[in-house]
Amino acid sequence: MASNPKVSRGVRTWHRRFALLLGIFLIFQGVSGAVTQYRFLLIGETQEGYSAPVIGNAATPDEVIAIVKRDLPEFQSAHVMYPSDSAPDTAVMVMGGYDKTKMDMSRMVTVDQYSGKVLAEMPLMESTGWVGLITTLHKWEWSNLGRVLITIIGLGSMAICILGMWHYRQTRKVTPKSWLVRWHRKAGLFVGTVIFMTAITGTAMNLFNWYEKETGVLVTATNMREAMMLEEVPPIKVELAEAAQIALKASGAERFGAFSEAGPHARQHWFAMTTPQLRRIDVLVHPQTGEATIKNTGLMEGGDGLRNWLYPLHTLYVVGEVGGIIATICGIALLFWGVSGFLIWRRGRRLRKSQKA
Repeated sequence: MASNPKVSRGVRTWHRRFALLLGIFLIFQGVSGAVTQYRFLLIGETQEGYSAPVIGNAATPDEVIAIVKRDLPEFQSAHVMYPSDSAPDTAVMVMGGYDKTKMDMSRMVTVDQYSGKVLAEMPLMESTGWVGLITTLHKWEWSNLGRVLITIIGLGSMAICILGMWHYRQTRKVTPKSWLVRWHRKAGLFVGTVIFMTAITGTAMNLFNWYEKETGVLVTATNMREAMMLEEVPPIKVELAEAAQIALKASGAERFGAFSEAGPHARQHWFAMTTPQLRRIDVLVHPQTGEATIKNTGLMEGGDGLRNWLYPLHTLYVVGEVGGIIATICGIALLFWGVSGFLIWRRGRRLRKSQKA
């Protein structure tokens, strides 16, 4: 189909307008997304007290708790997080505190899961440094305004990609003289496809997470609420070591992502398992009966179907670790795409001014 010059100019104009308006935010999302993808690796490499060289097998959940109790007897472990597969030599992170009168989550303890030592203790708010800050900013979950803004950015990003691809299709037989324009178009064709996928899934996850937080259907929050409602913690008949084995068998997953031990902070033993595609499977194990209940994507209800695949699609881990690497490269390549686009726009603006003079 022959291109319509008027339509082509209009598409190009709106592509530029969206890019100029949202370009900085889009670049930040791409770069911060790359940081978030490898946050455990970056924390382990840049933060003091997080290095845990791989020597032998990693400590099991009950062994991690035992290490903390041995070295810090007064510390109450509430939530434990294992590093990702891409950062095996990063320490296990244990959140909790010392105040036994409430559900204290004010401190962070790092544990070398191979040598069996507590490495460091620090305030939770300062525990992950610049990597944690960028990860938080990437998700824009600091307020409802942040969630609204990231939704707008996501929709705008999709518009930029659609308009850019439309313009490329209309002008694909034209070879630009400028090398900058040629490489901007090539980068846009490659990056735009990935950005469209990450934008639509990221926007969907933001809206889902917003709804889930407001309605209180999260497994972790529900498990903590139920513990708070108990006047007295029932005797634990199924210990953490046994519960961990039950969770592994029930989920079919190979590794732990995070867990909480039944007690003052949690009504049931809770385990978040991860698959190679980064699908999340939450397992609740009843501390009195040993019954296992599977809850997908960390939700008490509504975690099946599309919701279960949004994060794998967003990170491209739906096709494995190679997909995650591609997503990271695209996130960083956004910087070139944005800067080259701005330079092309500025040069065109100067040219138009000189022609009018």
